[in-house]
Amino acid sequence: MKKLSFMFLFIIGIIACLVNCSKEPVYKEFLIKVDSLTTESLQTGSARPLLSVHLYGTISPNGCSSYSHCKSYWQDQDFIIEAWKNVQVGATVCPTVMVYLDQTITFSRDSFPANFILKVKQPDGSYLEKPIE
Repeated sequence: MKKLSFMFLFIIGIIACLVNCSKEPVYKEFLIKVDSLTTESLQTGSARPLLSVHLYGTISPNGCSSYSHCKSYWQDQDFIIEAWKNVQVGATVCPTVMVYLDQTITFSRDSFPANFILKVKQPDGSYLEKPIE
């Protein structure tokens, strides 16, 4: 009887692990602290001017984080950009490598006013600002 109880508990434990133990890592998104930005006005062959925004910063001091995406939107007279990263949740072992942000985003200049403020949102709620003329 004791052997049967042990076998039953063992089988239940294996089933619980198979149902609840996922081998896929879980990620959570966070804003990236952008250290600096540069902008460049580009002319294309189709005569449609472009605005190129280059973002620089440190995503993470380890390899369990990576660049995810950028989000951009207008807020009053300001154009806001948010840079997002994926961070592996519950990671116990991460590669020892600095992960840097080095991302270029290009927009059609036709969709912007002549002068505006470009703001990059920071994790603490502040903004890195650059006037565009």
